[in-house]
Amino acid sequence: MLHNFRWIRALSKQVVLHSHSPCPHYNTLSSHTHECKHEFSVVHFNKSIDALCKSGNTNKAWNLLHSAITKRLPVDVVSFNALLNALGNGGDLCRITFVLAEMEEMETHPNVITYTTLIKAFCKGCRMKEAHELFHKMRMTHCFPDIVTYNTIIDGFCKKGRVDEASVMVAQMIKDGFSPNIITYSTIINGLCKANGEDEALRLVAGMRCVHLSPDIVTYNTLIDGLYKVKRVNEALALLCKMIQDGHVPNTCTYTSVIDGFCKARKTHKAYNIFVQMMKFGPFPNEMTFSAIIDGLYKDGRISEAWDCFHNIWRKGLQLNEITYNYQVENRGCFPNVVTYNILLSALCKTREIRRACEVLDEMELRGLKPNEVTCSTIIYRLCKAGDLGSAHLLMNKMIHNGMAPDVVNYNVLINGYCRARETDKALKLFANMKIFGLTPNLVTYKALIGTFCKEHKLNLAFTMLDEMRGKGLFPNVFTYNKLFCGLRKIHDLRKTFLLMNQMQKQGCVASDTTVKILSWLVDFGQLEKLKDFVNNNSVYYF
Repeated sequence: MLHNFRWIRALSKQVVLHSHSPCPHYNTLSSHTHECKHEFSVVHFNKSIDALCKSGNTNKAWNLLHSAITKRLPVDVVSFNALLNALGNGGDLCRITFVLAEMEEMETHPNVITYTTLIKAFCKGCRMKEAHELFHKMRMTHCFPDIVTYNTIIDGFCKKGRVDEASVMVAQMIKDGFSPNIITYSTIINGLCKANGEDEALRLVAGMRCVHLSPDIVTYNTLIDGLYKVKRVNEALALLCKMIQDGHVPNTCTYTSVIDGFCKARKTHKAYNIFVQMMKFGPFPNEMTFSAIIDGLYKDGRISEAWDCFHNIWRKGLQLNEITYNYQVENRGCFPNVVTYNILLSALCKTREIRRACEVLDEMELRGLKPNEVTCSTIIYRLCKAGDLGSAHLLMNKMIHNGMAPDVVNYNVLINGYCRARETDKALKLFANMKIFGLTPNLVTYKALIGTFCKEHKLNLAFTMLDEMRGKGLFPNVFTYNKLFCGLRKIHDLRKTFLLMNQMQKQGCVASDTTVKILSWLVDFGQLEKLKDFVNNNSVYYF
């Protein structure tokens, strides 16, 4: 019995039973649970539960199994395992705990498949503590793990970056009489590469050969990708040659790693040559390949080639589609995805090719793809810089419509743009919208508005903004003070000027040469001594 699963009972209370998605034969299967026990076939019932789970009807399988349990029919561990596996694949850890509670009540003992399934589910759900606890509990109940169990928990540790703990599990595995297989080695090698342990990974590959194991294409791809990511290009190429010598044919993942590696090493001519060969002879590139080559070309300043590459990809895809390769092309990743588009948009914005960026954005929307927040922010910034505030504002509204939340930076860019264009009403409307959406204006926001109000001789509004920002614990910098001093100079308001000078001193904000130059008008009004006091950091009073 599962004596140690007390936490299951607590969690199982959270479960709400629900069922949808029709399943053929479900009514027939369900009626079986109304028959007498002696007519109940465990074998057929197990097959029914397994079929429902494999066809994606997990809720139907859940209800059917629960119905059998309620009627105290002799359900065995096989049906439980099938349902646990389906729930684990769907990430439904809550209902998994409920099923375990049912097993305990029925005194159905979990076997090695049960435990392995549970460990896999908890690893997938990033709950390594529970997975590790289950591993130890199965040993305590004399249900000993097999090599699949070991590989499952080793993979879980590696994916969380806990390679040392994965290595401890390998040692335990060997102690229990299991020899690490190709899956074990590939998993550890992948974990080491992600943790920047490429040297250790290379030694592990050499160790594989000592135990008469040869790396498969997954192992090679993992290590080649890891070496390229740390710019160890020559070693990666040597390993690629060794891979081919061992009889493995490089696939799309292999070539994508090579292309990405060359791009990161600023050897885009080699990367582009490989990409062209892939387009001609295969294997066909996927989205990751497209993204890597376009990103590399743009970063290397080869804008025209990247642009041509992007559209050649699309034209190639349409051509293949017309030659009845629709299914193969779509599943082989012929069309650029969101990542590819975002890389292209970001690159176009950096090179200030706003017109092209907007064309790509329109095309992206036609394909049913949505740019991310970073890309939209970049385009909004460039559009504002180019003075196209209407398009920038429209894009921000699209972001909100598509469920993206513009941040303070987005609002500041657009507010600053409207302030520069002297469209103060629109800037204030955006300022109000920020607060409606729960965003807090920062120093940049207030600086833009205060500066504009000063230029437009709306000093009352400028000082209202000053009071508001101070009320929120924000204090103006020397640039904001200079804007205010400029506004006061235009109307020769001595009293407010001296008060502001005094506030600036109390705040500890140091005046710049520009500040003194702006305040030089005080000399014409016989206030040279006051200006000297201010420069010498003495208090300035108005009498």
